[in-house]
Amino acid sequence: MLTKKSLLKAVKKEQRKLPENIVLKDLAGCSNEEFIYNAFKFVLNRKPDPIGKHFYLSKLRKGELTKEDIMITLRYSAEGKEKSVKIIGLQKDILLNRFLYKSKLKKLAKKLKSAIFLLTHSYHHKPPAQFTDLSPKEYAEFEEHFRGKEEDIKKKFNVYTPVISDILEKFKIELINAVDLGCGRGDWLEILQEHGVYALGVEINDFFLNRIKEKNLSAVKADIFDFLKKTEDDTFHIVTAFHIIEHIDINLRVKFLREILRVLKKDGICILETPNPRNIFVGSGDFYRDPSHITPFFPDSIQFVGKTIGFSDSISYFIEKDGLVEIDKYHFDSLENYISVSRDFAWIGKKQNKSLMQKGKKV
Repeated sequence: MLTKKSLLKAVKKEQRKLPENIVLKDLAGCSNEEFIYNAFKFVLNRKPDPIGKHFYLSKLRKGELTKEDIMITLRYSAEGKEKSVKIIGLQKDILLNRFLYKSKLKKLAKKLKSAIFLLTHSYHHKPPAQFTDLSPKEYAEFEEHFRGKEEDIKKKFNVYTPVISDILEKFKIELINAVDLGCGRGDWLEILQEHGVYALGVEINDFFLNRIKEKNLSAVKADIFDFLKKTEDDTFHIVTAFHIIEHIDINLRVKFLREILRVLKKDGICILETPNPRNIFVGSGDFYRDPSHITPFFPDSIQFVGKTIGFSDSISYFIEKDGLVEIDKYHFDSLENYISVSRDFAWIGKKQNKSLMQKGKKV
């Protein structure tokens, strides 16, 4: 019979299987994603958290840290010292001094880069001025009142289950990098976690960030344009933004899509959801209930723009009870069609592997 004592014994036995010594060159030969995963697994005896994973991948790609630097950071962190794993081939004193010196230089360079950015960029993505008087908590209450409670929104997200399943078939689940831009309360982060994907959220509202922390989810406080600008090319397998694009200035929406395309990995996918102006109630009035909404984005317009700027697949869908319906298969033959069509629509864009596109193949 399985008892608490026997279960603890089995867990400890599994933990002892991890190597006490690690050979640095064995890990250094892995791809960046595999290296980060294995470094956390062997040095800290756990999977990388989304924030740490994104941080170290970004540093690796930018050349700001080497794999040796990351191993030093993990090994001599408080958590790493507790695990006390021996890393063969790690020259602690030489590498540690080099790492500290590089860190000081990088901090100075970062401050300089930030100062230049502030001087040369006159705009930031912010809600319209007339709605900024609401506190983060007040706006969160406003959104929950009009958009819906968490359990209702999460049920609606079930429509995307086939899309998630498709991406999970293409990539190793532990190596998937996913980000939800404007993640709000973290409803979509929870859905991804239920599928085994530990995603990173990006949010500017402090009240929402506290809610996310209470749920033990991962998110960073950042403006979505600033976050995308600082993200390296080909970083994420999944990028999502639910009810965000209607808050973005019309002159910045193509830039937003271009940035998403840039940070997506080959064969990666983007899901956007936004109010559907083809629904007569939404288009004629309900859209403007939230004063921070700027203008609607028509489903066929974003479908055309996505294809034009380089997404291999760019398809808008109406969100019906039975699932996602391509907009081109929905007919507006009567007033009833304009009334009954979904109040929100989804746009899904895919970034195809260039080598396969040249061969005329589809993934």
